[in-house]
Amino acid sequence: MKMWDQHACHMSLEKALEMAKKEKFDFYFDWESCRTEEGYYRIEGCIAYCVKRGLAFADYADMLWMETPTPDL
Repeated sequence: MKMWDQHACHMSLEKALEMAKKEKFDFYFDWESCRTEEGYYRIEGCIAYCVKRGLAFADYADMLWMETPTPDL
């Protein structure tokens, strides 16, 4: 269990499953369970996140919108 706590958060899902199986540790993960009812993934957004996302999609869009809880930026 100590080895799991030290390493599992820093490895891929595939590697974590392999490690869990090897150590006889019950491990379950579902990519879909962390989505909202509308199908979106939950994130902790911030301005830096929006800027990075905007730069990543800049070549593929004419306009990008950063949604904020209040219009006071």
